[in-house]
Amino acid sequence: MPLDDISKMNLIKGHNKSGWNKITELLVSDINKILDLNNEIYIKINYVKEKYGHLDISYNSNNRTLFDKLFLDYEEIFETTCCVCGASGKLDESLEWIIPLCDDCKKESE
Repeated sequence: MPLDDISKMNLIKGHNKSGWNKITELLVSDINKILDLNNEIYIKINYVKEKYGHLDISYNSNNRTLFDKLFLDYEEIFETTCCVCGASGKLDESLEWIIPLCDDCKKESE
């Protein structure tokens, strides 16, 4: 059974996070590919959120090693992608929240 679409979850309250939409769609697609290849593997996503500019996923699975690796790879992508526009970015700690921003979006938020 395919994973529900986590790409529509609000990852950053109070901030436009549309820059991460494509990444979350790819993550869902990769999870579903794993599930399609092996009917014995299951995953239940409890929540997906952004915390201090990092991807935070709580889940249960019978193959944590596989999903831990996948999520670690995606964490690196999220941390270096502007959450507003999707361009290359870096964690910014100068605002109220720690979030990854590109230079242009950082200037707009100041």
